[in-house]
Amino acid sequence: MIKKTLDDIFDDDEFGLLDVKPKSSNVKTEEDRLIDAFEDINLFIDKNHREPNSSSMSEYGLFAKLRNFRENEQDKKNLKPFDRHNLLGHVEIEDTTIDDILNDDDLGLLETDRELDIFKYKHIPKGDDRAKTDFVAKRKSMSEKEFKKYEIIFQQVHLDIKEGKRKLVDFNKYEENLQVGGFYIINGVMAYLESADLEQSEWVQKSGNRIRIDGRTKTIFENKTYSNMLFRSLGKQIEKDGRMVTNLSDNKEQNLFTSTDLLN
Repeated sequence: MIKKTLDDIFDDDEFGLLDVKPKSSNVKTEEDRLIDAFEDINLFIDKNHREPNSSSMSEYGLFAKLRNFRENEQDKKNLKPFDRHNLLGHVEIEDTTIDDILNDDDLGLLETDRELDIFKYKHIPKGDDRAKTDFVAKRKSMSEKEFKKYEIIFQQVHLDIKEGKRKLVDFNKYEENLQVGGFYIINGVMAYLESADLEQSEWVQKSGNRIRIDGRTKTIFENKTYSNMLFRSLGKQIEKDGRMVTNLSDNKEQNLFTSTDLLN
């Protein structure tokens, strides 16, 4: 008797009993539902330029979800890549390296008789030898008390824009247009540049030396966070994903800050 191969069996399937079509599933995973719920909060802030609160039933559901996300460390790690408004603050996420993968090879599946050249560093400096930045600027949360005086300012600036007293304009040439006391929009969130500790240095280039301005800033965001990112980094971020808010007359601007005690 001639033995049939698998091809013979499939070719002889007259009634199509072996035709199996993959099932499509519309069932969302728990992670999908988590991300969808968080995106609802993002969309609310995109539209209203503030976090949801408990003042109305329509917002309370989003307010409660955001509170629960902030209290759950695992949810924060899962949602941080989707946190475009920095609602979750700083989240420690461990990066998995090649060494981690190799060291976790309990069954020895990745072992070889000799070292592979791909894992030998020849022209690339090892991680320990790379220069590390002195500081990585991340947004940090502010308390209700700390943020109160800024909240009044942000509300007034939004009102000025609505009434046509201020305008949103394109932002470029940040060394000229990024100024202390200015308001800017970054990824849909308003920011206020409160202070900047700037220094000038000479930047050597083949085409000729240039004067470079940089230093730490204190930037307040309307979502109750602040950052001390570098001046140049802030400027480039606004150029990439933001706009500038025009000023009022000098006297009106001065009165606005004085009334909220921001100049003291």
